[in-house]
Amino acid sequence: MKIAYSTIACPDWSLEEAFENGAEYRYAGLEIALIDGQWVTPRLLKENQRRIRDLSESSGCRAFAIAPHLVLGECGITGRTKALSEARSIIELAGEVGAEFVRVFGGAPHSSPTEQGGVDVIKEDLACLQDVGTKIGVKIALETYGQFSDSHKLARLLEMIDSPRVVALWDLLHPTRMGLPVPVVWQHLVGRLGYLHVKDARRDEDGEWKHVRLGEGDVPVREALRALAMRGFDGYAVVEWEKANHQHLAEPANVLPGELAKIREYTIDLA
Repeated sequence: MKIAYSTIACPDWSLEEAFENGAEYRYAGLEIALIDGQWVTPRLLKENQRRIRDLSESSGCRAFAIAPHLVLGECGITGRTKALSEARSIIELAGEVGAEFVRVFGGAPHSSPTEQGGVDVIKEDLACLQDVGTKIGVKIALETYGQFSDSHKLARLLEMIDSPRVVALWDLLHPTRMGLPVPVVWQHLVGRLGYLHVKDARRDEDGEWKHVRLGEGDVPVREALRALAMRGFDGYAVVEWEKANHQHLAEPANVLPGELAKIREYTIDLA
């Protein structure tokens, strides 16, 4: 298992600092969600593609994934066309910088639609994008988030698409919020898992989930990582410290080294 972190952890760092600090802390990879504190867009990625590629090759910390806030299955022709166009551009640019994955969301992240029509639109979008991914050599990773926090629903969608270029991104928090235990999620995603988002959170008295450091919350991080390590998972486990979304969280320099050490503690004896 390789350990990476997302630039969502370091909104105040330059791209150079993100790569250099990642290498110093001994992270193997970087998921690029922000570039110099700005959320990834096709334009921003194009402007920085040589910079990313050079830093990825020279730092020892590989840019293995691009994680835009890209939502498939948008309502309306205009929104859907725009989302697909942006997705195609990012997949092509991801190939240029040497990234293996592009992360996407399926449907509005905070919605829970029940109509099959919404899933059908997302399926059609992913079917279009997998052709681009096949040509470029990039995988589209659909996150367990929003309506696809239900890993069974995500598994059914992946089965309908049946393409090795469309895989699951298992964010450990959101299926936990749905009450799904680790063995159930693993059974849903086995054989289709691209990589992981690793984070911990504690549920407060109001039922809200608050981000905490690994080992301090209610997400079964240790159980999930050990289960995957025992099954020989050799993909990336990505620390997702959401500093960009929650400014009150501790600074990345005070958190990222410890998060990596905790993952190693959970898995090193099973490597």
